[in-house]
Formats: sequence, C-alpha cells, structure tokens
Amino acid sequence: RIDDLVVGLRRYATGEVHDTVELLDVREVTRACVDDVRPRAADRGASIVERYPDDPALARSSLEQLRLVIRNLIGNAVDSLPEDGTIMVEVKVSDRDVRLSVTDDGAGIPDDIRDRVFELHFSTKPGGSGLGLALARRETTRLGGTIELESHDGPGTRLSVTLPRM
Repeated sequence: RIDDLVVGLRRYATGEVHDTVELLDVREVTRACVDDVRPRAADRGASIVERYPDDPALARSSLEQLRLVIRNLIGNAVDSLPEDGTIMVEVKVSDRDVRLSVTDDGAGIPDDIRDRVFELHFSTKPGGSGLGLALARRETTRLGGTIELESHDGPGTRLSVTLPRM
C-alpha cells in the first residue's frame, strides 16, 4: 500500500510518465492485483469473487499504469466494506472494449458527494489521501479509456474501467 501511494504521488506530482507501453492481458494483471489485496480483504472478513472471460482481454498499457488503476479500485472497495462484505471483480470483453468492474456491497456513496469522488485530495476515509480515484481516472484517461461510478444512497458501489481492446 505504501509503494502504491508513493508511486501514485510521484506520477501525479510530476505528470511525467516514462512507462513502457505493451500489450497486456487485463485478466492476468487483475488476478495478480486481487491476489495482492486478498490478505487485506481477509483481515476484514471480506471475500472477493472473480469472473474472467475465457479469451484474452488485451489492452495497451504499461504494467505499472494498469496495476495502479486496478489496485486503487479494489483497495477502495475493500476499505468501504462492512465486516463480512463481498467484492465482485469482473473482466468482460466486447468487440471494441475490455471492461473491468469492481463492485462492493458497502454503504454506497451518498448523492451529495458522488460528483467529488474523483477529485484530488477528496476522501471520506479517515486518514485517506484522496489520491486513489483521482489517479485511477487520470491513468485510465491516458490509456484512452473511461471510468464510471455507479452508486446510490444505500448498499453497493460499482467502479468500471473501459479500455480500448487490442
């Protein structure tokens, strides 16, 4: 988590990115990120359910860039969960896109702050940096993709990243 924060701060502060862009399988990078976060989820009594397509989900990205996006989405989901909550991580492929969705059954995001969740330094978590989702949106945009939030007052939030399929 500290490494992710330091890398994220460096990327956001400098704006300079010297990544090696390559063709990556979003399924494999997502699986690795889930494995990294799973112990933190288990400490909260949470479970992570994964769904992946059979075929490769190829997108152009640097490994660091894609990992930052995915880890921030999953990390936010873990932080929002009640005891014994569940996170669904799903990758889908269409003719044009690769879509990664992270859905939690946490408290949801109230209407009055929903528009602010991607703002730099905005956080509802005690001690939160407000960097995670701002960085995720910036990196997703750099990859030619979009990030969407689906939430409401009440349980559940879904964050989805859509990237051009290669």
